[in-house]
Amino acid sequence: MKTQKANQIISYVSLFGYSCGDYAFAFCACLLVSFCITLTACGGGGSSITGGGNTGISGVGAVSEFRAQSGLALVSAASAYHGGHDGQSVKVGVVDSGIDASHSELAGHATGGGDWQSASNGLFDPFGHGTHVASILGGARDGAGMHGVAPNASLYSYRILNALGYFGGKTGNQMVPDVVQASQRHNVTILNNSWGSHTEINDLSKAQIETRLAQELAAWQEAVADGMVIVWAAGNDRDNNVSIRAGLPAYFENLKPGWLAVVAVGPDGSEPSYTNRCGVSSEWCVTAPGGADRRRLHPKIRHIHGSAACCWRPCPADGCVSVSDNTNSSGASS
Repeated sequence: MKTQKANQIISYVSLFGYSCGDYAFAFCACLLVSFCITLTACGGGGSSITGGGNTGISGVGAVSEFRAQSGLALVSAASAYHGGHDGQSVKVGVVDSGIDASHSELAGHATGGGDWQSASNGLFDPFGHGTHVASILGGARDGAGMHGVAPNASLYSYRILNALGYFGGKTGNQMVPDVVQASQRHNVTILNNSWGSHTEINDLSKAQIETRLAQELAAWQEAVADGMVIVWAAGNDRDNNVSIRAGLPAYFENLKPGWLAVVAVGPDGSEPSYTNRCGVSSEWCVTAPGGADRRRLHPKIRHIHGSAACCWRPCPADGCVSVSDNTNSSGASS
């Protein structure tokens, strides 16, 4: 069942990511959210917060909390909430620099999945990037501050980036197989990867990737075969192609059923200057709201993961649309 739902989600996302254009307004304000709640294609109806109407948002501070996270309206999150879909019972893995579980938006629904940089359980984040990711993805809807796209999702932290946001002395070949095995034990269905190399997929041959990322590649293939959805930041290097990992299905087609690359759109729906473009990944590439601060932390990918988490549980088995750095020293880049 998990594999079937993964295929249905990816089919739907690929359809709208292509049909609406690589840089359409907030990935056409539909994608995964509208998949399960029958929005008009690319219309995005029901996403705005108004004084009346059924938005699925209620309670003290709920509207202000929604508005404090600008990407929620752009991805039609209110429509998903109105349909009763907010990530409940969905497990999402955050593969990053860790999660600070004491953060007010994350306390109580972040679990340590493992740490490959120190002796912690993954609920430790000296860099801050993973906590930033997790808050946008699944920050609590508690009437204070902001909340994430899927506020009731269960988050698992798999810490692979060090205090500077890099692999350090480790490699993906060393860490990723263990991460995938841990996520399988935890029955995680979606893995968030807001990191990548500064090398694009078209800069290396298939043979080079098979040599340099042999163990990592095998682990990703196992994850997809097990029904996971793996989502990647496309990169922020203004390139016409996505980074290596985001583009892997260009060489390894067995990854396509569970792979998404995410490029950014700005607040007005235009293409921001920093984002990589879909390029060869157009079949599995979508857009989502992006932005940057001094660390170049772009929230686009977290909106995709949150939308997937909102959508995963309620999707019926038969009710979904179906349509036919260097590689060893990566850092947080999206």
